[in-house]
Amino acid sequence: MASLKNYEFVELKAVTLSDDDMINNAWKNNYISQRGLVVFFRSEHKDPGMYFIRFYPLVEDGEKQVCIRTTTGKMRKSKNLLSLRTENSMYEFEIKPDDFTDAEKRNLKYLV
Repeated sequence: MASLKNYEFVELKAVTLSDDDMINNAWKNNYISQRGLVVFFRSEHKDPGMYFIRFYPLVEDGEKQVCIRTTTGKMRKSKNLLSLRTENSMYEFEIKPDDFTDAEKRNLKYLV
């Protein structure tokens, strides 16, 4: 079980993969520079105190919504930056709520 902690409107700035993870997960790099909604959860049972995220990139009308899900890891958040380090990857987001229109925010918040 996990508890929803919060969400932010962001741009994915970087995904750093371990050497072992590079072959299977290089596709994640396709999402760098995309804006979207990151939702973060706190694990309560499997890895108590650790976090995991779901990233929903902004899509055009009629396109299928994609969701990138992570395993649990340590999260750091500052005023404009959010990062999550899992066993195999590091995700870095820039928090940019002012870069989204009200309509884009409504469409993404619907996913939470």
